[in-house]
Amino acid sequence: MTYPPTFTEIYVVSDIHLGGRRDDQENFQIFNRGERLGNLIRHISGQRVGEDVALVLNGDIIDSLAEDDVSGYVASDCETALRMMQHLYQDAAFQPVWQGLAHLVQQPKRHLIFIVGNHDIELSLPVVEYSIRNHLAAANENAQARIHFATHGGGFACRVAGARIFCTHGNEEDAW
Repeated sequence: MTYPPTFTEIYVVSDIHLGGRRDDQENFQIFNRGERLGNLIRHISGQRVGEDVALVLNGDIIDSLAEDDVSGYVASDCETALRMMQHLYQDAAFQPVWQGLAHLVQQPKRHLIFIVGNHDIELSLPVVEYSIRNHLAAANENAQARIHFATHGGGFACRVAGARIFCTHGNEEDAW
């Protein structure tokens, strides 16, 4: 792959905020459109077959601040971070999104880029990256190679149809 990577088309989705709980007693989930987003991701999977297409998840994909098990601002230990990820994979509200993402990366020439935001610092933890790769692509090395993480806080650069594109969550420009 060349740098910056080149795609025929990219789609960018920001601030999904997968996290929190919803039951009979409480509803602390910002995100409530799992089926809709899952369907959009599957639609993207079928676009421009044979050409490189990317889906950029542009920060705040997960929301550890909404998770009861995370004390403080970030799940900084491996056990807490993995427990949080298991909840996010298994929660019925979020499953269609993960299923759509898994379908996307299983398709040839479909790339998935995770950009860290201010609510999902855990994406920077190697154990979380490994968990996501394993959940979405399991033993499929080709699919795993099409999952990219931009967790250094500097965004993601690429080329699309000859244009230079830079995707950033934006919190790194926030004055406070």
